[in-house]
Amino acid sequence: MKKGKLLSLLLAAAVGAGSLAMTAQAAPAELPAQTAKTAAFVKASDWVLNDDWAIFTLGRNQEEGCEKLYEDYYQEVLALLADPEAKLIPSDYIRLSLSLTAIGIDPRNIEGNDLLEKIDQADREEYFQMSTGSLAYALALMERYPDSFSGTLKEDTIQKILDAQQADGSFEYTAGAGFSDPDSTAQAMQGLLLLGDGYAAEAQAAGDWLAAQMNEDGVLAIDWGTGPTPNPSSTAQALIAFAQKGEVPANDQGKTLYDGIMTFALDNGSFQDANWQTGELEYNEYATGQCFQALAAYSRMVNGQSALFDLSDAAVTPRPKPEEEKPESGSSSSQASSEPSGAPEEESEPPASSEAADLDSPKTGDMGLVSIAAVGLIAAAAAVVLYRKK
Repeated sequence: MKKGKLLSLLLAAAVGAGSLAMTAQAAPAELPAQTAKTAAFVKASDWVLNDDWAIFTLGRNQEEGCEKLYEDYYQEVLALLADPEAKLIPSDYIRLSLSLTAIGIDPRNIEGNDLLEKIDQADREEYFQMSTGSLAYALALMERYPDSFSGTLKEDTIQKILDAQQADGSFEYTAGAGFSDPDSTAQAMQGLLLLGDGYAAEAQAAGDWLAAQMNEDGVLAIDWGTGPTPNPSSTAQALIAFAQKGEVPANDQGKTLYDGIMTFALDNGSFQDANWQTGELEYNEYATGQCFQALAAYSRMVNGQSALFDLSDAAVTPRPKPEEEKPESGSSSSQASSEPSGAPEEESEPPASSEAADLDSPKTGDMGLVSIAAVGLIAAAAAVVLYRKK
């Protein structure tokens, strides 16, 4: 990073550290009830099995009664891995690995498939074409499973994320894209915060930029040239980042990011977003999933748990092929667990995986979570950004 840019970030951090702390607000009393209501809606939805992030969030929110749902999801993953037409790319393996980890399944041994190896051995050019958000999510896996990544991949991933940061603290969707992206800024902040104090200045500058985008309702409203556009998903991503930081800022009107997403809430626990054609607010599956993530992240902060993407507390169990399950004679376990105390046992050396797929995925695309209801010159860019999730 250039010295001038680093200096500006350090100055922003020094100024912002006090301002955000002074405006941090206590969690609302209705947070548990709202989180439970949204979780119930998501669990009962007809799209939950097709949304890896919904499964991830249910797992991280420690939802009860999801055993069948998780098993059904696992079978969906197996079918996807066995499908030669799936054409999975690195960001798909990252998302799948995060979701499986969240529900207690070791992504290093999925009936002989090592999903982390597929990420580690992916073509580097393809890997670094991922969005800033996807690279930030890769850091969550690298922190949880450090022995699964070789060479300087982690350091190079961090640098690629930093290359996308602009002088004002915001991050681009990909380095060189030329515009500030709120979702990417929040996701980069989430990834950098996982690394400790080493990138505190960059994370603080990102947080200052995000806080400055809040409107009077606590909603992130980004101006793409046609006026500020309130967006629930971007607001949710910012709330996840600040919950990880441990402080949720308020604007001059005393409204927080939580207040912001709640302006889009429906009585049944789901959330709305503006219809890109009509501009009218209506139920939106994507916004519901994103706001559920934010509610779970905020709840984990309030309850003193690790951050949403800090998977250090996630105990996982491998799922080898049935014919490979051969317990050692005279022993009920094969190896000591590397998990937190009380966690299920985990194989330290899972079976070798099949070759990593090097194809492009039409199913989900990249992991950046941008949803901007904008028109004019930004319409094409917004459409591309929306497609990376779906």
